[in-house]
Amino acid sequence: MVNGSKEWCDTVFDQVYFHIYDPSCKDVTEREVRGITELLALSPGCSLLDMACGYGRHCKVFGDSGFSVTGVDLSGPMIEIARSKYSRTGVKYVVGDMRNVDLNRQFDAALNLYISFGFFKDQKDNLEVLRNIARHLVPHGKFLLELVNPFNAVSDERKSGSRDEDIGEYLARIRKTIDPKTMWETYNLRVFDKATAQEIKNVDAGYYLYTIPQIVDMAEEAGLELSEFYGCDYHVFEKKPYGFDATRIILIFEKRE
Repeated sequence: MVNGSKEWCDTVFDQVYFHIYDPSCKDVTEREVRGITELLALSPGCSLLDMACGYGRHCKVFGDSGFSVTGVDLSGPMIEIARSKYSRTGVKYVVGDMRNVDLNRQFDAALNLYISFGFFKDQKDNLEVLRNIARHLVPHGKFLLELVNPFNAVSDERKSGSRDEDIGEYLARIRKTIDPKTMWETYNLRVFDKATAQEIKNVDAGYYLYTIPQIVDMAEEAGLELSEFYGCDYHVFEKKPYGFDATRIILIFEKRE
């Protein structure tokens, strides 16, 4: 399967993925939304596009806070979960490819969070994601992009390329490797039922790791201009100075007229 294809996406992001990651995110989503709202200086009533929204945890909280939100994701199973668990007035979920989905409208701001950018092996496709986000923004609309900090990721892999996570009825075994030539990070996820020790999931995902100059060059080609950037830890959206030890890079772009 081609990385970024719908088949790959549905295999990685399914009910098992939801049950593994949702418990760890429940207590932090409201804090994340508050941080994003402050970073983008958003007010209730603004329209938001969450590109690669997953199962809609951010869309739900933004909707509860008075925003008009559209969440797009390639994974049918994720959108089904979003519609069943996180449906709200003012929140719409769409199954679509972030390279070419056409929502026939523009938004005040757009988001691409967690690890949702750089999925496509061909960099032209990743550039097309940025272009499509820009097409969906009003002039001077803002775009917040969260990326893995490549310097921290390389350091972390040297310390330990794998880890086990005990999550309720599941044991998740995660192994990450980085190709130093391409900076493509491969992410292998194996999930075991603890009661039976049976392996119920074994999938590979992957994404590019970008430095700030690399992503800024791509964004400028797409019509997006960098206005601010910060270095934060996972689940944190604050105006912290960027450093190599930060786990995440938070970049805020503005659409040129």
